[in-house]
Amino acid sequence: SSTPTPTETATATSTPTSTPTDTPTATSTPTNTPPGAATATLIPVTCPPGEPDIGLPDDVICSIGPGAGLVIDLGSTPINTHAGFDIVSYEMRSTANPGYILMDFTIIQVGRNHNGPWYTVFYWGDNILDANTSVGQAGYGAAGEANEQPIPMVVPVLYDGNGLTTGIAIDIDAVAPSGTYRYVRIIGLNATGSEVDAIQLLPDPASFTPTPTYTFTPSPTYTYTPTPTFTYTPTPTFTFTPTPTDTPVPQANLALGMSTTSPTVIEATNTDVSFAVSNLGPNDATNIVISAPLPAPVGYVTSSGDCGATYDTLNAIWNIPVISVSQTCNLTLTVQPPLGSAGQTPVFNGTAWASEPDPDPSNNVASTSFNIVSS
Repeated sequence: SSTPTPTETATATSTPTSTPTDTPTATSTPTNTPPGAATATLIPVTCPPGEPDIGLPDDVICSIGPGAGLVIDLGSTPINTHAGFDIVSYEMRSTANPGYILMDFTIIQVGRNHNGPWYTVFYWGDNILDANTSVGQAGYGAAGEANEQPIPMVVPVLYDGNGLTTGIAIDIDAVAPSGTYRYVRIIGLNATGSEVDAIQLLPDPASFTPTPTYTFTPSPTYTYTPTPTFTYTPTPTFTFTPTPTDTPVPQANLALGMSTTSPTVIEATNTDVSFAVSNLGPNDATNIVISAPLPAPVGYVTSSGDCGATYDTLNAIWNIPVISVSQTCNLTLTVQPPLGSAGQTPVFNGTAWASEPDPDPSNNVASTSFNIVSS
């Protein structure tokens, strides 16, 4: 996201103390209009007891509904910006798609006072690359940011905390003034809202001093050893214990490619966007899903595909029951740019996953585009 400036002032209904709390709640009803908020007034949020955690995640989340804003008071342990990443915001891991988080449209802001002003340090949904975050530095975001976009739970794309690799690491002073920030605000956008598990403050790497270790070498002691006496020991009997064998977990390496019929398309004429998804093995892939949202201003016309593929126009996803090892399935979306759209370049993004873990998620994503010209 671009360098933010303070954009609003909330009206607090209570005066926060300097005592940090691990049970953040929405303590004010702001009457401002944050960037990208669904309504002019943010809805307060009430989290489960102890959520979100201030520190490591525990796989228990606080849900932030659409148009709602959660203000987290860090109390006497505020953020002090430094070189590198300053905080980590832990997302909810997906149970439907193991190994991924589903990135919701979300705004994360920091402020020095409970009622602002607020600085936006992460904005998923504005189609601008958040280069100050671990997600953005791994190439996720910019044009084509989708709601509930799958992002693999791997380092360094996401930060690992307590065994949960679901954290978005954020460098605050790369886009906001350096200094101290006591408050974090998370805003839910779109109909699905957002989730947060924990907010973790990262230490300044320049201030780390390793603790010295000391090795004690005792003085040798001498022990008198008498002449041994021999005792008859019967030959032991051995009981065979079989060695347990591990049951391997099936894996399927999906590879996705995308292309268009032509690099240029005349407005108000049909054109095809093609998908080719292959299973590189070592096992069959089942319950394959390909997220393929249509970018503005393109409209849907029809779809077709082999391998029993169907296209869900409501959720903009392909569903394929099974792809065997070394099999490739070809899918086609027929779309049309409307009159008056000449000069635009819509970008189509695709992400594929299956029920089986993927040993190489880097080839699960693809994109293509075309230029719209006048008739």
